[in-house]
Amino acid sequence: MIKQNTKNLLLLLLCCQPLLAWTAIQFPPLTGRVVDNADMLTAAEEQQLTALLTDHEQRTTNQVVVVTLPNLQGFQIEEFGYQLGRHWGIGQKGKNNGLLLIVAQQERAVRIEVGYGLEGTLTDALASSIINSNIVPAFRMGQFGSGITTGTTVILSALAGPTVPVSPSAQHKPAHYQPHHSARRRPYGDETRGTPVLYLFAMF
Repeated sequence: MIKQNTKNLLLLLLCCQPLLAWTAIQFPPLTGRVVDNADMLTAAEEQQLTALLTDHEQRTTNQVVVVTLPNLQGFQIEEFGYQLGRHWGIGQKGKNNGLLLIVAQQERAVRIEVGYGLEGTLTDALASSIINSNIVPAFRMGQFGSGITTGTTVILSALAGPTVPVSPSAQHKPAHYQPHHSARRRPYGDETRGTPVLYLFAMF
């Protein structure tokens, strides 16, 4: 009986371990449309991005947030980004029109998360092209503010186009992840806060 109880306790601890890990993570507060926790942007660049994102949201209702992080606190960027999206609840309920551009400084990683409501416009191929053609080259030259600003501008330009509806069946495909360039679909699980997303990830 004691052995069985011990096994049950160990099983419970194993099941709760991921939850306990995420409760220990320190997410940055959502202070605006630009959250520059890694200080990779100048004040002028942050103001420019905020103005661009504000204007875009007012014209389209799309909610786009740029976030830079000093590090990922030991987590993979795909999991950190997923949990950050849940924590912040980017995108409007029923529209799934949120997008996060995430830059992790220490891990030298860039990630785009796109809500399903925007996936028809900002496709996997287009998002990959933006990361590799507009963001990463500037980062490799140490021009982080330029890369983030240019990448964001191209993202907003793409989102301003007509959105192609995504079939409901596409929203329930199994998750897949490959290093450097990946597409991954996974619902946040809370209709009032989260949206299914498309993930793009690259190293710089």
